[in-house]
Order: sequence, then structure tokens, then C-alpha cells
Amino acid sequence: MVNKKEKLKEKMGEILPTLQITLLSNHEAVVEGCENIMELEEDRIRLQCKGLQVLFRGTDLQLCSLTEDTATVQGTIVGVEYS
Repeated sequence: MVNKKEKLKEKMGEILPTLQITLLSNHEAVVEGCENIMELEEDRIRLQCKGLQVLFRGTDLQLCSLTEDTATVQGTIVGVEYS
């Protein structure tokens, strides 16, 4: 039998969009739930994700991979901001 907490998590997953960011040290970030590239500079990359924007700050930043909903940022990442 599924408990109330699991049912609530399931319902929230249907309502709220899913965004997952996996940081590999400070040199790579894999962003699942990416919808669009808003800004692409060597010192910052801004991505439109499901429900919010994510800004990566750093040096030598590159968007190395982009699929239908996943982006991979590489370089030296010094900060991540959500808005």
C-alpha cells in the first residue's frame, strides 16, 4: 500500500516541473530540465529551465553538450544562481 507521503510526492511531481543539476567538482555541471539558452559568455551561462533560470558564473565556461532537455556546462564554475 502506498503511504500518504509517497502519494503527495507523486502529485507534486505532476504539478511542479523537474530540474536536476549534478555538479562534478567545480569543472562540470549536468542540467536536466533545460529548455533554452538565454546567455552564453565565457564567464557566464544562463539557462532557462523548467520553472526558473539558472546562471553559472566562472571562467572558460562552455556549453559542451545540449540535448532535448539536458545541457552540460564545463569550465571553472565559481557560482550557481537561481531566479
